[in-house]
Amino acid sequence: MAALRSADLHFQRWASAADWSTDVGRGLTRWRIDARLIPDGDEDDPVTAVVGAEGAGLGDPEPDGTLTILSMTGYTVRPATVSSVFDALDSIDSATAEYLALIDPSSDDWSDDLVEVVDDAEMASLAHIVHSVRVAPLWRGLAPTPELPGAGSFLVERALELLSGEGFALLALKPWPVDTPREDGAEPDPVALAQVERVWGRLGFLPFSGGLWVRATWHRAPDNITEFFDA
Repeated sequence: MAALRSADLHFQRWASAADWSTDVGRGLTRWRIDARLIPDGDEDDPVTAVVGAEGAGLGDPEPDGTLTILSMTGYTVRPATVSSVFDALDSIDSATAEYLALIDPSSDDWSDDLVEVVDDAEMASLAHIVHSVRVAPLWRGLAPTPELPGAGSFLVERALELLSGEGFALLALKPWPVDTPREDGAEPDPVALAQVERVWGRLGFLPFSGGLWVRATWHRAPDNITEFFDA
């Protein structure tokens, strides 16, 4: 916990169009966000102490000791830049096709069911689809006090804040058990899935249709997430 409190914690984001050659592809952006701990080189630096710990990173540390502790990937769809949002989601791969329930194909706008679940959903000018989230094992469930969520929830919320900087947007995801391969037609263990769904629920996401969970960027996570370091 001391390492997170004192760390030079960097969140980096990369994004590119799914396919520049088509209208649909240009309106759908792939992105990745990484959270990295960067040690300051001091022998007493808590980050240096955890760099070699089992499960501290998603891979081996870089030569300078920098450690990636979270990686989040997904897509952003911008209705104003495509002729059909429905076609954009349906055309890339099975991962984006799972989110067709967000759209009413007759109007190519957010579905009525979505508007019923998310207050003011019609205000959203884009949607961020969170396809995968990986948090290094050491940080999962680690909390400064029993009453607070773990460090993993804090890291995820910080990453989501980067997506919130693009204006009014919807956030959508399909919860999946940690460290479980996501294959077409695979059914997750219901107990493990329920555990993951509880985590997303604590982050302010609401159950929607087809196993999807949704939230708006203007609906903030509970204070016990955002005030993680005040404990």
